[in-house]
Amino acid sequence: VVDTEELSNIQNNNVTVKVAPTALSEVFAELKQSFATIAFNKGIAFSIEQSNEICNYQKTDGHKLQKILHGLLAYSFKH
Repeated sequence: VVDTEELSNIQNNNVTVKVAPTALSEVFAELKQSFATIAFNKGIAFSIEQSNEICNYQKTDGHKLQKILHGLLAYSFKH
């Protein structure tokens, strides 16, 4: 899910988190775009739905969130 350098940083407690307002709709749109073709080619129905009960902007590290979700989805589609 994570690359070797990032894993090394985690093990050494050397991870920097850049918290900022992050638009979940943008994160989800990028994930949809990245995986739509893969899902289609594998014959898998794929969608991401965002609840109206969750505020679109969350204070988080958007880049790390994107990497984690991308890694999880990539692994899921692979297996």
